[in-house]
Amino acid sequence: MRIGFIGAGKVGTSFGALLKLKGQEISGYYSRSQKSIEHACEITGSTPYSTLEAVIKDSDWIGITVQDDQIEQVVAEITSLPQYRQLCQSKTFFHMSGATTVDVLKPLKTDIFSLHPLMAFPSYKTQHEDWSNTFITVENPNAYVRSWLPKLGLSTLEIESSQKVKYHTAAVVASNYLVTLMDFAINELEFIGIDRENGFKALLPLVEGTLNNIQALGTKKAITGPIVRGDVKTVKSHLEALEPEPKELYRLLGRHTLQLISEANPMMVHLLEEDDACQK
Repeated sequence: MRIGFIGAGKVGTSFGALLKLKGQEISGYYSRSQKSIEHACEITGSTPYSTLEAVIKDSDWIGITVQDDQIEQVVAEITSLPQYRQLCQSKTFFHMSGATTVDVLKPLKTDIFSLHPLMAFPSYKTQHEDWSNTFITVENPNAYVRSWLPKLGLSTLEIESSQKVKYHTAAVVASNYLVTLMDFAINELEFIGIDRENGFKALLPLVEGTLNNIQALGTKKAITGPIVRGDVKTVKSHLEALEPEPKELYRLLGRHTLQLISEANPMMVHLLEEDDACQK
């Protein structure tokens, strides 16, 4: 089985590198960026293609690994190719979007599925170790796909198309918004004169310890701090010290924390409400 890719960005290139390390045959890459094609093909030892037709013709499976909002356009370009039905006959197509359902591939009228790795891609990942503990979510798999993924050393989660948005929301909160929260905390330290590098180094053990506590105890029992203690005075001092924008985020997080611990502390609830009295 030869696997080709339309799109040579971080996800497609990284997944291609994993497939190569696992003994899969990579036919090559097609992309609008020649530089991206060359980089992906160098990493995977595969062929650079200059047309859609060429990569589809030379591949049994084709991954459409472009940005989410470009998948539909790529599908339209494929279906507008001369004799595309003959070209795509007996081919399997997949995409790797976490938010877009497999329905976007249905105009291709062939075997389709989607994959989404639960990992962040700030840079190109080319080593197997980067995927060693990764879960990959699969939508609309056939029996072969179900048996193929574990052979790559990947743990799998199978979801329905109707669950895709909720699933992706969870991934964004756990990954992207963790970065946002770290930036929030580092900014507060920077405000009092601690440079960002040292601020991050100081906070990192706290974050790692919290993740370990969540793993050991679950989210509810891992919560510590003033809201759990019912320390209204401390929470009030935090709100008074924050600028308006981070104060709004702090309130939202505080209210969610109250729900998490199921503590109906009237004074704390009132303090975290966005009314005039609390903003004085």
